[in-house]
Amino acid sequence: MGESGKGVVCVTVYAIKYGVPLTTTPPFNSNSNPGETQGKIPAPGAKAGRVCGILAIVLALTCVGIPVAIILGIVAIVKTSRAKRLAHGNPGAYEMPTSAGLILGIVGLCLPVVMLPFAGIVSAIAIPALLGQRAQARDKVLRFQWAQVRSSAESIAVKSRTSRPRPLTGEEAISLLMADASLKAMKNARNPEDVVLINSSEPRPGTIALSPEELVGEDGKAHYSLILRAYFGTTNAPALQEEKIELGTSPTVQRATDEPTH
Repeated sequence: MGESGKGVVCVTVYAIKYGVPLTTTPPFNSNSNPGETQGKIPAPGAKAGRVCGILAIVLALTCVGIPVAIILGIVAIVKTSRAKRLAHGNPGAYEMPTSAGLILGIVGLCLPVVMLPFAGIVSAIAIPALLGQRAQARDKVLRFQWAQVRSSAESIAVKSRTSRPRPLTGEEAISLLMADASLKAMKNARNPEDVVLINSSEPRPGTIALSPEELVGEDGKAHYSLILRAYFGTTNAPALQEEKIELGTSPTVQRATDEPTH
C-alpha cells in the first residue's frame, strides 16, 4: 500500500473514531424558499397600501378625519390588490406582498361606521361649547368697546359742563363721538359689516346706541344728557344696559314781559 493509501486509511479511522463527518453540507435555512429566485423587488404599491391603511385607522380613531379615513381605506385596498396582481403576473421580478395592506384598509373602512356614534356624542358636546366660547368672546369685545365709548363720552361731558356760554347738546356730543377716529376704527364683533356706534335709541346686536336727551326743569333751565345703550349677555335674551351722562345745564333764559311805555 502506497503512502497515499495509508493516508486515506488513517483519515478514515480518525473520522470514525472521533465522529468527524467526511463531507460537509450547507446548513438548512428554514426561512428560505427553494421556489424563489434571488434579486426580487417589492411590488409597486404594496408599501403605499400599508401606509394608507395605517393612516386610515389613525384618522378614524380621532373621529375628526372620518371622511379622509374612508378615502385612505379605499386607496389601501386598491393599491394592495394591484400590487398582488402585478406580483402574480411577474413572479420572477416582484415579491408577493402580504395581505397587511388589505387588512388595514378594511379595518380603516369599518372603523368610521363604529366611530360615528362617538363622533355624534363628541359633536353634541363640543359644538355648544365652542359656540358658547364664541359668544363670550363677542360679549367681552362689546364690553371693552363700551368702556372706550364711555370714557370718551365722559371726557366730552367734563368739557361741556365747564364750557361757556352753554353746554353741549346731546346731538353735538354724539357728533363728536361719531367723528372720533379711534371709535370709528372699532369693529362690530357680531357683524363685521356693521358699525359699532349708531345714533339711535335702540341698539342692534354688537352696537352701542347713542341718543340725546334734553329736559327742561321747573326753573326754566335745560338739562342736556347723552344716553348710552347696548345689549350684553351670551344667551338668546341679552340684557339691555343703559347709562346716562350729564352734559350740563343751560342758564335760565330771561324773557322781557313788560310792555313798552308810551
